[in-house]
Amino acid sequence: MAEIQRTEGIILKNIPFGEADAFFVVLTKDFGKMKIFAKGVRKIDAKLAGHMDLLNRSEIAFVMGKKFARLTGSITADYYKNIKSNFERLVVGFFVAELSDQISEENVFAEEEYQELKNILSTLESAPDHKVKYIPAVFAVRMLNIVGYCPNLDLKSNETKLLKLCLKFGYEIIDKIDLSGINLSNLRKIVEDPMSNAIHSNLNSWQFVKNVV
Repeated sequence: MAEIQRTEGIILKNIPFGEADAFFVVLTKDFGKMKIFAKGVRKIDAKLAGHMDLLNRSEIAFVMGKKFARLTGSITADYYKNIKSNFERLVVGFFVAELSDQISEENVFAEEEYQELKNILSTLESAPDHKVKYIPAVFAVRMLNIVGYCPNLDLKSNETKLLKLCLKFGYEIIDKIDLSGINLSNLRKIVEDPMSNAIHSNLNSWQFVKNVV
């Protein structure tokens, strides 16, 4: 009998399979990015469905099969209510999930990427409304820095200064400084090319962020 493994993970994607099953893409604390199969999870009375909601941070139990992991249990650790009840925050959350999925390799230990994702969701949950629009670019530059695709920040501007501060001090700096001098369009342009180089594909959620947030 296969041994049950346990870890903490954040749900990045839900892929329906058949009539009632689904695969979940999860960035985990201990195993990196995983694709986990959940049988019957899309049934109306499925007990695990709510615990595997997109962007949830959940305690997950699974067994490794010959081809993929199978979900055996899940308990929500953080639902991020403010993100899911606010359209702009949710749009940013979708971007955060998509970038994390695209930039992380499957089954490769990624504790730093996981902690970064966990931190940004906590920031997005509590940030003042008027500062939410800056979070996508800041997350992008910090995640890109982890995987070796950090943008060139040598050019002196308010935008590069902000990104340097966020790289050094983390997301807390967003709450502590005045961002009225930041040109949002310029801030986003700094990270666009490095994102494209890092993932070699289009990020649909990035376009949505630019149109909505």
